[in-house]
Amino acid sequence: ANMASAFNSPPTSSCSAAGGRCSAIDEVSEEEELRLALIASQPQVGEAEGIDSIAAEYADNEQFRECAVSLGSKLGYTGVRRMRPDGSCFYRGWLWALLRHMSQGKVRTPPREVHPILGPSEPSASGSSAGGAAAASGVGSRAASAPSPRAPAAAAAAAAAAPAMPPPGSAAAGCETSSSSPSAVALPSTLPLATSAQAVYERLVGLHAGAVPRLAAAGLEPLVVEDFAAAFGEMLMTLPGSDPDVATALLSADMDSMYLLVMVRYLASAGVAEAAHALAPLLAAEAVSEGGGGGGGGHGSGSGSAGSISAYRRGRVEGTSAEADHVAIACLSAVTGVPVAVVSLSASGSPGVTVFPAGASAESAPVHLLLRPGHYDVLTRE
Repeated sequence: ANMASAFNSPPTSSCSAAGGRCSAIDEVSEEEELRLALIASQPQVGEAEGIDSIAAEYADNEQFRECAVSLGSKLGYTGVRRMRPDGSCFYRGWLWALLRHMSQGKVRTPPREVHPILGPSEPSASGSSAGGAAAASGVGSRAASAPSPRAPAAAAAAAAAAPAMPPPGSAAAGCETSSSSPSAVALPSTLPLATSAQAVYERLVGLHAGAVPRLAAAGLEPLVVEDFAAAFGEMLMTLPGSDPDVATALLSADMDSMYLLVMVRYLASAGVAEAAHALAPLLAAEAVSEGGGGGGGGHGSGSGSAGSISAYRRGRVEGTSAEADHVAIACLSAVTGVPVAVVSLSASGSPGVTVFPAGASAESAPVHLLLRPGHYDVLTRE
């Protein structure tokens, strides 16, 4: 069924079958169940589509249609990959784009003396494809009862102000709307920027090598983190010699992708903790404006600005349905040193482009994401 029409039509209600003796709460619950079921029915990563499919969504809105057309005519994008709109679309799109970039670039396993922790054995050029498939299936072999992400506090309330751009029929279903412009936070990376496929691969391998102690230092529980870090390491081992389609394969199974996306969220959360001094005034102000009062718990923090950081990390970054906002994107980009270009449609006729981390260029970014209210898809030039 078409996502837009399904979301705009009323659900079939068991209340009707019961002669209408049903509370408004029951009806809302059924509507929410239907909405979540429709989201879950969407592929985690969609098939490749031509860039003109974006403009087709705005056939009745000339200003935004013109802007969508310029994605190809002015910015040179040729295609789009749609991400499931379940709140993890940014993290899924970020990781898919990097996996695709690395596999297309034919990355090589780094020497052990450079990155000593990659796993018990290194895949060879001739055997890496078979080994990679085994490793990929190993991630999915984890039981569904494996340790889950530490239960986050309730997600912070969504921003009260609605985005200026109206979403197309199905663009933002299931995603939280970011609270402010993606250009609102500019954090430089302390690392040299990694843009080539091999540089990105070695950067992620290096991050994985020190991930558990780094995340523990940021206040995350090591016993929980280890499982997700192990899945991330197995993912990295699949890449040398792999086919570009490995990106979609790794992110298409619910259990496999859950482990990987949680690990990416943890890296972003650590970035927030490491940039706490710079972010505290902004997050404290947001907490007050949303009625949170700046309090919070967890991560070993108390009250005030530290509590705002803690509450933000739990509710807006680590929560598995919490959509990434400008702070999370800036922190993930700063932690990894991997540039991300975020392209936004507007009524001006020209897309806006924001690049993270501060100082990076759109031309060098290996990740290009299309932002519409509360939702991200991947832009490609293939």
